Parts: sequence; C-alpha cells; structure tokens
Amino acid sequence: MEVSSCLDESRDLLEAARGNLGNASAAYVDVDRELSRLDFAYDRLEEFVGDLRQENSDLRPLVNRAAEHARQLQIQADELDR
Repeated sequence: MEVSSCLDESRDLLEAARGNLGNASAAYVDVDRELSRLDFAYDRLEEFVGDLRQENSDLRPLVNRAAEHARQLQIQADELDR
C-alpha cells in the first residue's frame, strides 16, 4: 500500500509541477511583452531627452544675452539713480 500511496503523491506533485510550469510560461510571455513595451518607452524617452538637450543648447545663448541685457539695464538704472 505504501508504494501506491507514493505513486499517488508523485502524480499529484507532477500535476502541480505541470501547473506551475504553465504559470511560469504565461509569466514569461507577459514579461517578454512588457519588456517590448518598456523598450519602446525607453526609446521614446531617450529621443525626448535628446530633444530637450538640443533645445537647452539652443536657448543657452539667448539666456546669456538676456542676462547681459539685464546687467546693462541695471548699470543704467544705477547711473540714473546718481
């Protein structure tokens, strides 16, 4: 009777292992799909950051000119106060 009980338990464990394997396979497919979505999002973010860097680079001379203009105006205002 012990052998029969052992075989029954082995069948149960084998069925559980098959179920877990099925779940693992489904999870692997989900992970693969999510990785594809993340890759796409990463590429879009990388492009966005590149655009921001370029815009920042384009704006820097304007900001510098505005700061210099503000400095000049402050100098003129100080002279008018005298």
